[in-house]
This record gives sequence, structure tokens and C-alpha cells, in this order.
Amino acid sequence: DEYWLGNDKIYDLLFNGGISLKIDLMDWQGERRYAIYDDFQIRNETNNYRLWFGIYSGTAGNALSGGSSFESQWSASLNGMPFSAPDRDHDRFLTGNCAEENKCGWWFNRCHAANLNGRYYKKGTYSGPFDNGVVWSTWRGLWYSLKYTAMKIRFQSFLDGESGNGEIN
Repeated sequence: DEYWLGNDKIYDLLFNGGISLKIDLMDWQGERRYAIYDDFQIRNETNNYRLWFGIYSGTAGNALSGGSSFESQWSASLNGMPFSAPDRDHDRFLTGNCAEENKCGWWFNRCHAANLNGRYYKKGTYSGPFDNGVVWSTWRGLWYSLKYTAMKIRFQSFLDGESGNGEIN
């Protein structure tokens, strides 16, 4: 099942700040990873639902920041990027439209290292003219479409006293 709350409602939930984002990921072999970002924010419609996030922790790699190399961070970091849709091109891809190529709305730079709204390819690996799958490149690469993803938010002041790693039992 696919659910998208909508950017207006997400903005309303995040308005007061102090929110952490946890992204749960699962591949087609059943392996799970996660990424946690503190200070998660989405701005309002006037600001094109611009995405902001703070420090990363987790096991999936920092794909929202574009990866580990400076070049990939420059071209793929989603921090500070506005939300794009096929009919609203706000990315930095000067000769194209990432949302149109990926057939989805998401925060794109030139274009992405993470796209949780991408096309759902069964079995994981895929090929095509664009890396348009459900992608978390720092874990499985650009040409692997994940089986399951979830984006969860909570107040940063809510701490897991057991493990401290954000795992919810």
C-alpha cells in the first residue's frame, strides 16, 4: 500500500520544529536499514515545500545529503531543495525535469541519490533510461528499487531509553 499525507499536512505537523525523521528501508531479500535525520523541516507552499534536515545517523548511508563524495553531494543533496512535480520543475537540472523523468513528485537536485516516490520495480534491480526506482543509493545503488520504505516523524525530545538508536519496538 502507498500513502502520502500531502505536503500541506506534513508542513502543519512540522510547524513547531524539534522533529526527527526516521526512514525505514527494506530490500527484496528482507534486509532492513534505517536513516535518522534531526531537525527535519518542510516549508510551506509559498516556499515550494523546501526540505531541510540536520545531522544523519543510521545504517543506510546518508543518501538525502547525496552520498559521501563532494561531487555527489553538490549534485544530489536534497537539503534546501524545493519539492518538484512533473508540472512544477524546481530542480537544478538545467536541461531537463527530474520529476518528469522520474514520473513522480519529490525533492530533486540534479536529480537524486534518494527517491522514495520512485517507480516500484519488483525484484530490486532494474535497467532503463533513468534511475527512476525507489532509490536509496548509499545502500543499494541507483539501479536497485527497494521493496519497502516508510518515513516516520517524532519529536526529538522523545528518546528511546533502551538502545538510543531510534529503533521502535
